[in-house]
Amino acid sequence: KRLSSDASEYTDELKLAVAWNRVDIAKAELFNGDIQWEYDDLEDSMTDALINDKPQFVRLFCENGLNILNYLTHGRLESLYCSLSDSLLADILLQRRLSERQSLAGSLPSVKGAAPDSTKASHTEVNTAASSMDVSLFE
Repeated sequence: KRLSSDASEYTDELKLAVAWNRVDIAKAELFNGDIQWEYDDLEDSMTDALINDKPQFVRLFCENGLNILNYLTHGRLESLYCSLSDSLLADILLQRRLSERQSLAGSLPSVKGAAPDSTKASHTEVNTAASSMDVSLFE
């Protein structure tokens, strides 16, 4: 097997395979066991695969050395959400949910000086209202 330092020589080929959505070529030529991939070698291509909706590559990278728990930091997750196109369904649903939450937060009753029991009742009503507005991807 080739050393992982050699894997960095193949990252450009990997990026092309991802760009062209050729998971078959990546499996046959780059992930056939000859190259020992490391996390750093796969990180950029994983980001590209996630942003461009290429789940077959995401699976391939996870099966070949990329630990998704190490990859998906808070900062990276935020970056991935920010990279969504305005026209994507996920972005539309997230924006709708944000608007609903903001309008719900604006209509919350003030709890200053309220009795403890009335605060609990208001909180329960808000939770019920929020759960009835949950957005489903299957709508």
